[in-house]
Amino acid sequence: MSLLRAILYGLWRGLDGLRKFLHLLLLLVVFGFVVGALRVSMPSVPAKAALLVAPEGTLVEQLSGDPFERALDEARGQGRSETLLWDLTDSIRAAAKDKRIAVLAVDLEKFEGAGQPTLEELARAIREFRAAGKKVVAYGTEFSQQRYYVAAQADEIYLDPLGFVLLDGYDRYRMFFKEALDKLGVDINVFRVGAFKSAVETYTRTDMSPEDREESRA
Repeated sequence: MSLLRAILYGLWRGLDGLRKFLHLLLLLVVFGFVVGALRVSMPSVPAKAALLVAPEGTLVEQLSGDPFERALDEARGQGRSETLLWDLTDSIRAAAKDKRIAVLAVDLEKFEGAGQPTLEELARAIREFRAAGKKVVAYGTEFSQQRYYVAAQADEIYLDPLGFVLLDGYDRYRMFFKEALDKLGVDINVFRVGAFKSAVETYTRTDMSPEDREESRA
């Protein structure tokens, strides 16, 4: 009986040791995969390199929806094309301080635009890169006004020979209907508080009020 117990105990010790060995081997394999993936995802930067910035879709300060919804939409092929502003500005500012990065290349081919404050934040980062004594090149097959606003921060702009530039300008136009309403005999009664209340002036005036003009130029 004692012999059988000794055999079973030895067998158990052997199996337990094998289990621990297999666990250790599995951990080493997983660790090797992680290290290999990190090496692949972190390419080396040569002594003279260029940073390529290629925003896709709309440039935003915060991505739409929560991460889970975005992951589901991307899996279905229905995700909104957005680029996070801070990813671009942080990369550009880091490259401005990196001696290995000599040129910033801005690819605007898939850029769909952004709000003016967002565009200005990106433009400021590009100007800081140029202020560091480094070259900026922008290119695309066509330039809308918002694309050209970003491209205008570069030292050089390259446009496809068959491309085009479409600039609408930043002028503001308003229609005034007071004379037409007077001819039609339509009375407008307005109650407002404060000077900067120009929403109804299109019906009560024939031109911009000084307050509305001041607000438009602010």
